[in-house]
Amino acid sequence: TRLVCDWRFRQNAWVRRARLVARDFNWLDPNRSDTFAPTGTQSAMRLIPALSQLQQWSMRVADVKDAYLMCDQPKSVKVVLSMELARQLGVDREWVLGKVLPGQREGAAVWFNDLKSKLKAADLLQCPEAPTIWTNSSRTLSLMVHVDDIVMGGIESELDRVETFLKEHYKLSVESGDTLSFLKRSIEIVDGTTRIRV
Repeated sequence: TRLVCDWRFRQNAWVRRARLVARDFNWLDPNRSDTFAPTGTQSAMRLIPALSQLQQWSMRVADVKDAYLMCDQPKSVKVVLSMELARQLGVDREWVLGKVLPGQREGAAVWFNDLKSKLKAADLLQCPEAPTIWTNSSRTLSLMVHVDDIVMGGIESELDRVETFLKEHYKLSVESGDTLSFLKRSIEIVDGTTRIRV
């Protein structure tokens, strides 16, 4: 494990952030197939805004904060901190992880499976051909997942229901309105027309 430092713009100021990241080495098991998770495509990303415009639905964008850290560790994992880092933090060198850390090879798959189980518990249906696309049985909501980012369109009552349900399980920040940001793109709704700007 190691600390990864970066800068984030928070509350109108640049803040230095450090997080503990697992170093999971590919060469230890190069044939693993449990490390992958589906991600949304560019065409799928346009699908939700297009459906929302056609159906005259509202849209929301959600971001799950610390997504990997919301997932229980699927197996027993022991990490060893460097002596220097353990000394600086004033903690033991050896830890057994309870949650998935960023940097673990299977982290994306564990996260996607956790979110998938929650979406199913919310009575959403996964598209078999595009596993990052979900809807409800009445087809009054659709959403796309890209790792820990979610774009959804639907009638207000369904958007409220799904947002409330997800907030019961995850730390969620949600944008709504006529200007949304999703995957470094701006989704703008002007006079009933939806524009996606890169």
